[in-house]
Parts: sequence; C-alpha cells; structure tokens
Amino acid sequence: MTDSGLLDKKLGVEDGGAGRKSKKKPKGEDAWRPLGPRDPFAMLDALPEKKQQEIQKALHLFALGPSPPRSLQEAERHTYRFWDTQPVRRLKDNATSHGPIVESEAGVRKDPYSLPQGFFWDTLDLNSSSVLRELCALLNDNYTEDDDNTFRHDFSPEYLQWTLQPPNWLTQWHCGVRVSANKKLVGFIAAAPAHLRVYET
Repeated sequence: MTDSGLLDKKLGVEDGGAGRKSKKKPKGEDAWRPLGPRDPFAMLDALPEKKQQEIQKALHLFALGPSPPRSLQEAERHTYRFWDTQPVRRLKDNATSHGPIVESEAGVRKDPYSLPQGFFWDTLDLNSSSVLRELCALLNDNYTEDDDNTFRHDFSPEYLQWTLQPPNWLTQWHCGVRVSANKKLVGFIAAAPAHLRVYET
C-alpha cells in the first residue's frame, strides 16, 4: 500500500473503485462529526513515526536559512547577514549608556525617485476641496485593510485633514502620483511628525 493509501486508510477514506474515493461513515462517538477538512496536526499525528520524520525533514529543507542558534555563545558566533549591516547593538556589546547609535541625522534624498514613464509626482494641497475629494475617492475605492479584500475604510475629507495635518505638518509630506496623460491621482503616501522620548532624551 502506498503512503497516501496508508493516510487514506488512517483517515477513514476507502477506494470506491475506478480511482474514485468514497468516505466511510464514522461509527460510535465520531458518528455526529461532519466529514470535511481535518486538523492538519491531528492528521500528522495519525501517521507512523517514520512518515512524520520524513515530512519534518522535508519541511526543514524549505526553512529559510540555517537553523537558529541554540545558545547565547552560538548566537554570538553566528553571522547575521541583515542585522550586521544595521546600526543596532551587537550581542557582544556591553551597553553602559543609552542614546543615538548613529549621531548624524538620517539622510534624505534631494531628488525624488524616478517614476515609470507616464507618471509624475505631485505634492497634494489638502486645503483644496477638489484635491481632498480626489484623495478620498482614491483611498475609498482602492485601499483595503485585510488580505481578503473585504474590509474597507470610508475616509471623509474632514478625517483626512484631521489625520494628515496635525501640528507641525509639512505640505511636502503629502506625496501623490498622477498619470501624465489625464492627471488622474493613482497613488498617495504621507508622513506625520512624531516626537519620541527615551528616558531623558
């Protein structure tokens, strides 16, 4: 019997002939339970130990990168391809103070990133009622909050002004992308000022 046949037998699925499978009706305590999707962990537990090990070995091959360090000493010797390029503390560092890791201010490009042909950047004037209506339409028609594409916000012009124009806001932080041919607004990103306090800093 094949491995899939063992799993079918364990899950109560029988060969109905001609390559079709029919579900065996459960008996006893399980008779009331509907047939359908099963708990994958229960299905895995139902397999023989050898088969479980084969599946775990196969899953390990798809894991991202090497296995994680198991001790602090192993972690200190480990090479972190991403974090070693970032301005963060290293595990061996002995922190005696707090403050900025890099004293200089973050660099901001003077020239905007280039856009594909047929599009251009536009700084949006949120004090204009027509621009606000255009932005509401863009967000309400295209912005969703979940992966299922079912939950949408209903932004109002008043809400957008309130959230995008807090104290100390700057016009250049309201960046739109428009189509060159008809000036239609097709993209938007914004920023808002924030003041953070870490201990006494």
